[in-house]
Amino acid sequence: MGKIILYDPERRLAGLGDSFPAGETAEHRTLHTFTAEDQLLFYLEEVDEDVDILIVNLVRQKDKGAGLARACKNRIHHLKLVLVIDRLEWPEHLFELQPDSLLFFPLDQDDFQRTILRLEQMAQQEYKRCLTLVTKGKIYRIPYQKILYVESRGHQLSVKTWEEEIRAYGKLDDLLKRLPPYFLHCHKSYLINSNYVRQLEMYRIRLEGKEEWIPVSQKYYKIIKNTLLAEAE
Repeated sequence: MGKIILYDPERRLAGLGDSFPAGETAEHRTLHTFTAEDQLLFYLEEVDEDVDILIVNLVRQKDKGAGLARACKNRIHHLKLVLVIDRLEWPEHLFELQPDSLLFFPLDQDDFQRTILRLEQMAQQEYKRCLTLVTKGKIYRIPYQKILYVESRGHQLSVKTWEEEIRAYGKLDDLLKRLPPYFLHCHKSYLINSNYVRQLEMYRIRLEGKEEWIPVSQKYYKIIKNTLLAEAE
């Protein structure tokens, strides 16, 4: 948490690190500055670490900087994007990038600090409500409420959501420790979101929006049954 990347090819924002706001989020904040696009992209490919905020200086760099911002957001879907622009030189298709904030150059320090605090607080709240996975050079934050179940096949985990399937390497028990208590083992190879149980039988379970059955082992059947009955009271 707290990692911020600045892309500033002409070093117009030199000294920006001294302008960041103090407060609770400052303790965990780190800033990495890049002046070359290839170095930034290489960093994102090689370092499997989460990034919360990307600040891109588009002053006299509007086309190149916009392409970089798009590439970064494709890799880190939850990235908070801040674009620094000239008041008289707006990039084409600016809002296709869906920036979280626009700042005008030269920066107003109070405006900058308010923006960073707001985005850091947003990232903190999202982090508490999401599962973060790193896979194939990409970082995903998956809201807990979107996860139906997780299946383990060897050392590979398959996270099934309402819209997609995301695969990553790991152990099911380690993943369970990172999930809210309504995620339960139903089998040594499965975790389910108990909020979406539609039907429980001896020894299988069906979730909302799914026709296929998920196996339930004897070891976990009673636990799941008692959990569902307790919720019904």
